Amino acid sequence: ELESRPFWELSQLKNDAFWILELEAQWKMIRGELDRALSMSRQAFASVGGEHRTGGRHDGEVLKKGAWSEVVLYGLDPEESRLAEQLFPRTRALLSSLLPTATSMAEEGFGEIIVSRLAPNSHIAPHCAPNNARLTAHLGLVIPKGCRIRVGSEWRGWEEGKVLLFDDSYEHEVVSGAEERVVLLIRFWHPECCGREESYRERDDRAFNWANFRKTMPPLGDAEVEQAMFGYDLSDADNCCRKCKKPMSDACFPAFFLDQATLKLRADFQCTPAKPK
Repeated sequence: ELESRPFWELSQLKNDAFWILELEAQWKMIRGELDRALSMSRQAFASVGGEHRTGGRHDGEVLKKGAWSEVVLYGLDPEESRLAEQLFPRTRALLSSLLPTATSMAEEGFGEIIVSRLAPNSHIAPHCAPNNARLTAHLGLVIPKGCRIRVGSEWRGWEEGKVLLFDDSYEHEVVSGAEERVVLLIRFWHPECCGREESYRERDDRAFNWANFRKTMPPLGDAEVEQAMFGYDLSDADNCCRKCKKPMSDACFPAFFLDQATLKLRADFQCTPAKPK
């Protein structure tokens, strides 16, 4: 449905081009705040997906080798970015001015804006996002030789002061060279989502929850049954039945029976009786 490609070019982003150009123009200011933060304390950077995060606590699980750390500039919980207010005040001000939709996305848990450090000789294993409603921008801050990223089948490198744009719903992985790599990472809306952000946010939430459901539930042998259990699981989260649209009750739990004609499991909901044929 949305235009899809592993890497994006500035000319393909239309209305987003202005903030990318301004971000590149301000990169030395951002690098200056990074240098000061590192000179004060390298311990300010926490491991990706650590206890400092409210969301994304499993992000660090894709690290195959080495070390990967971050400072959250904008995240789901204001507490996540308290440190960034001290270390990167001008960068945060620039981002809130240039990219209010991206900072709001991060604060609503749909993305994040972080300063990402990858230690020497590290490898982030292949992984991907559930959909392409959001794109990713990397502004190169410290880019030594030998570090690169693969998105889909193509490998590319970063440049200091330049933004690299890609779609993280494609399988991607990262390797660093003999020195540390640092980028400013920004998640932002796909340009074709403009005016339909809420709809795509709901789709992303459902895709994320479905992936977690499939990880934690044993196979039930039937797609309809699995979807019924998944719907009930979502309903239980906010106490609103997805079927009858009313507060949850015992009648909202799906009952399963064996269809004698097809010998397949079927799901039945007492809260919404089947219409007579």
